[in-house]
Amino acid sequence: MDIDDAIADLTEHLAPAPDQTAETLADDLIRYATQSAPRNDCIALLVINVQHTGR
Repeated sequence: MDIDDAIADLTEHLAPAPDQTAETLADDLIRYATQSAPRNDCIALLVINVQHTGR
């Protein structure tokens, strides 16, 4: 799969749920990756939760 196609697919997958918690987002991404990637690929994931302080 072409990297641009993969990014477009991922963007489409994530667009409907912008308010997910970091934990839910990570679970969803891992589930998505294990269903769409070849089984011999490794998955590394870093999710950063940014909180606004209102300043």
